[in-house]
Amino acid sequence: MEMFAIIADYQVLTDRDVAVDLPAHVEELVLDYLAVGVDPERSTVFAHSAVPALKQLLLPSLSLVSWPN
Repeated sequence: MEMFAIIADYQVLTDRDVAVDLPAHVEELVLDYLAVGVDPERSTVFAHSAVPALKQLLLPSLSLVSWPN
C-alpha cells in the first residue's frame, strides 16, 4: 500500500501570528514519522511548501471555507 504523509508547514503561516523556526519543526516532524515506523522506502513524506500546486490552491480554498455564526 502506498502512503503519503503531508507536513502542513505552509498552513502554519496563515494559522499563527509568528512561525518561529519553521524548518526545524518540519525536520522534527519528519524524525517523528521515522521514529513511529513510517518506512521512507515505501512512503512519501513531504512538506506542503515543497509542492507549488498545493501552495497555489491554498488561498482559493481558504476563501471558499466559511464558518457558521
